[in-house]
Amino acid sequence: MSVTLSQITESKLFRRFLWGGVLLSVLGTLLVYRPADGGYILLQLLCGTVGTAFVIAAVDVLFVGCSCFLLVRLNNKYALMQQRTLLPVILLLIFDCCNPAIVGTVNSGLLLTPVYLSIMYLLYDTYQNENRQAAYNMGLLLAVGYLIEPPFLLLSLPFCLGFFYMRSSTWRMFAALLLGVLTVMWLVFCIGLADGCRLLPDFRDVFLFASFDTSFVEWGDLRYFLPIAVIGILCGVGGTYFIKRHKIQIWKYNRFTLLLTISLLVLSLLDMAALDAYLPLLNATMALSVSNFALHTRSRAVPYLFYALIGGYLVLYVWSLCNF
Repeated sequence: MSVTLSQITESKLFRRFLWGGVLLSVLGTLLVYRPADGGYILLQLLCGTVGTAFVIAAVDVLFVGCSCFLLVRLNNKYALMQQRTLLPVILLLIFDCCNPAIVGTVNSGLLLTPVYLSIMYLLYDTYQNENRQAAYNMGLLLAVGYLIEPPFLLLSLPFCLGFFYMRSSTWRMFAALLLGVLTVMWLVFCIGLADGCRLLPDFRDVFLFASFDTSFVEWGDLRYFLPIAVIGILCGVGGTYFIKRHKIQIWKYNRFTLLLTISLLVLSLLDMAALDAYLPLLNATMALSVSNFALHTRSRAVPYLFYALIGGYLVLYVWSLCNF
C-alpha cells in the first residue's frame, strides 16, 4: 500500500490539485489580511501599489520555497524515504500554507526553516565521517539562527547529540562546531563595535522562556500545535521503532528526526509566547516523519489517513481564516 500512496502523490492530477490548493490558500490569506499600512493586500496590488504586507507575504512564500528545495535535496542525497518522492514537500506546503498566520505576517520561523534544514543536511553528511568542515558550517548556521531568534541556539544541544547518532562524535567535531558559532558572534561583535552600536543579541535572550510568561501567547496557534505534537510523536515513534526494514543508516536518521521533534516540542512548550516561530520548524520536521511512516507502513488505511490529514488541515485553515 506504500506504493499506492506514492503513486497518488506523484500523479499529475494530485500535483495540479496540490498547487491549486496552495495558490488558493495564499490568495485567501491575502484577501482577508488587512495590514497596518491600510487597505487589503490584493487591493493594493490591483491599484498599482505594493504595500509592506504584500512584500512580507512574498518573502514568506520565497522562504517556504527554499525549504521545499532543501527537503528534496535531503531526500535525494541521503535516501531518507528510500525512494524519490515529493511527499515531504507536499506535506510541508500543506502544513505551512494552511496556517494564515504564517504566510500573512512576519514569521522568524519561516526564515529559520532553511537554516534548520541546512544544518540537518550537513549533519547527515557526517555519518561515520569526521567531517570537521561540515561541523564548522553547522556552527556558522546555528549562530545565524541565534541572530534571527536567540532561543534557536538551544538546538545546538540536539545537533551535538546528533554526532553520536551519526557515529562521528569526536572532540574535534565538537570543537569545530563551537568555533563556527564563535566565528559569527565575534564577527558581528566587531562590526557593532566599529559602528558604535550593539548588534549581537544579549545571550540572556536565549533563555527568554525562563519566566514562562503566557500572557503573550497566541492561543490560536494551539490548534496547529496540538495536531503537530500528536501526529509528529506517533509517526516518529512508529517510523523509528516499528518499521524494521530500514538500513541502519536510515534508521539513525529517523531516530535523530524523532529527537528533533521532541526537542522542538519541549522548546515550544517552554517558550509559548513565541509558539508561532516554532511551528514552521515543527512543520518541516513532521513532514519528514509523516512521509517516512506513510510510505513504509503496510496498511490499507494509509491513503485514507493521508486524505483525512489533508482534510483536517483544510478545516483548520478555514477556521483560522474566519478568525484571522
